[in-house]
Amino acid sequence: MYIRHMKRLLICFILLSVTPLAVRAQQWSGIIDRSRAVDWSTAGVAGGIPSRTTICTTLGTVGQLASFAQSVGLTQLNSAIASCPSGQTVLLNPGTYTLAGGITLSASNITLRGSGADQTILVTGGGGVNCWGPTANICVQGSFSWSGGPQNTATWTGTTEGGAGVYPRGATHLTLSSIPNLVVGNTIILDQADDATDGFPATGDIFVCGVAGFCVGQGTHAGRAGRGQQQTVTVTGISGTTVTISPGLAMPNWRASQNPGAWWANAVVSGVGIENLTLDNSTGLGALCSGCGNVTFFNATNCWMKGVRSIEHNGTGGSPMQSHVRLIQTSQSTIQDNYLYGSDNSSQSYGIEPFESSNLLIQNNICQHVTACNIPNGPDSGSVIAYNFVIDDNFTANGSALNWMQTGLWHEIGQTMELYEGNSELGFGVDNIHGTHHFGTYFRNHYYGDIWNNPTKTNNTELVELRKYARFFNIIGNVLGRTTDNYYNTYQGTSATSIFNVNGDSDGENGESLANDTRVAATLMRWGNYDTVTGTVRFSASEVPSTITNYPNPVPASTALPPSFYLSSKPGWWVFPSGTAAPFPAIGPDVAGGNGPAGHSYYTPAENCWYNVMHGVVGVSGLLSFNANSCYYPNGSTAQPAAPSNLQVVVH
Repeated sequence: MYIRHMKRLLICFILLSVTPLAVRAQQWSGIIDRSRAVDWSTAGVAGGIPSRTTICTTLGTVGQLASFAQSVGLTQLNSAIASCPSGQTVLLNPGTYTLAGGITLSASNITLRGSGADQTILVTGGGGVNCWGPTANICVQGSFSWSGGPQNTATWTGTTEGGAGVYPRGATHLTLSSIPNLVVGNTIILDQADDATDGFPATGDIFVCGVAGFCVGQGTHAGRAGRGQQQTVTVTGISGTTVTISPGLAMPNWRASQNPGAWWANAVVSGVGIENLTLDNSTGLGALCSGCGNVTFFNATNCWMKGVRSIEHNGTGGSPMQSHVRLIQTSQSTIQDNYLYGSDNSSQSYGIEPFESSNLLIQNNICQHVTACNIPNGPDSGSVIAYNFVIDDNFTANGSALNWMQTGLWHEIGQTMELYEGNSELGFGVDNIHGTHHFGTYFRNHYYGDIWNNPTKTNNTELVELRKYARFFNIIGNVLGRTTDNYYNTYQGTSATSIFNVNGDSDGENGESLANDTRVAATLMRWGNYDTVTGTVRFSASEVPSTITNYPNPVPASTALPPSFYLSSKPGWWVFPSGTAAPFPAIGPDVAGGNGPAGHSYYTPAENCWYNVMHGVVGVSGLLSFNANSCYYPNGSTAQPAAPSNLQVVVH
């Protein structure tokens, strides 16, 4: 009897460990169908950002003001970083450090920490440092491997969950053709060939394409040639050529006909943190870092940037940075509590730019006068972009498009299963310039259009714009519009004064068809959004794609919404010094008494920091002083919410 009981338990355990549909109950369960979302609670540094208390080296004269010219040079700083033992910190005293070049961190588990972004100022010059091709003022890098020349490659032959040549969603055991230089803890990038026709499993469904003049306007420049779908995963076990990965396969369209493959670096850098300093690329010693990332992570995992003020010079057609933060072939990393200021007004000069990444956590940042704050500019899967405050997006195409409102964008091929939650900013768009996009979720954001300029921008001002091949999106519990004027007057249309433009418009460049994509609207889920045009919270079954054949979403049985789709409780940084405290959640149809439209939204912590601690004034303020500890951790606490404890295993 005991033996039979143990056999049953063993069989149940085996089924749970290999069945891809055995999933934890998610906070979006009952609202979003599980075919259209992933587990976002694991995004960012695994276990949260560590607090390292052991200091290996302290540099700079102690007891000085931020304006004091410290004599520490680049060679001394890089030497201190290179010799710092694993798990320890290089600390910079208050003062201004003028550096003729860039900083490199290539050893794992090292923190570079200032004494506060308003105390430790790094003034950069000399054009930065080569960061495996791109330049950077701070470069965090593993070994050199890129899509044009990967150090190691393999093909898939199957999965334990599906068998030979079968790759079910959620699978965590991949059989590779070979595993050279692969060790537990490394990351591998999974990809497959793009689709030649629209789409999978049927026409009008998933269509991964980046060909100029065929499916998009300008074509893709990301990933291995013709292989735009990517997912970066961590190796947690190796048995022969079977590799256990985390997380499991996110997309449902991995298949043998597209020749799935994998590639990876000999070594990734992990556990590197940049904290509590200002990185100034506006007035540097010698040449500024042109076309670079102020901070660039390349072949990195479980790294972070926290409490940093990043400054770009404001010019017109000058020498702009590519972005304040670049994340190239980087996964499970966190960009949090930062203040990014300035940009050139050309098409790039972004805020935070993931490029071939997965499972990033980009939360509680402030972007001011940046071309566009969050621009994934390469394949990205499973990332969370949440509780960021964006003000005064700066784009005029060097003066040729003065009336254009630039929002955050889905901009490249292979963006899938991303969550945007709790952000307060102008709006968002999903274009078809460089690639097609699928399965994006927007939850409890407040989008209100341009409030900086007087008069307001009048072109591209739709709050939500989904262009061609933006399919299977979920827009839930958001607050859309503003009550300061009557600018927005159409709920859904193609005019600049529309709340929604989901017409599937074409980019139309290079001969790409001008025909609209009707599947954009047909596959879109909208539920529980408040907008200022209709003046209502819309829980409408007609806006839920419950009858489509593939990846439908049943009409939710309840109008109740959880506080978050990725946080288990109010986070430790939910602090409001010198301002009005806000409930958690701060935005949504179930929020009452806020300062936003119909009382459905309050300031988030980053928004409150800008208005009430940094004392930003709309239409007036330039670069401001900033210290993350003053806004979010006034008592020194940096605790993150605990992982959910009430999860269930559900087997279908």
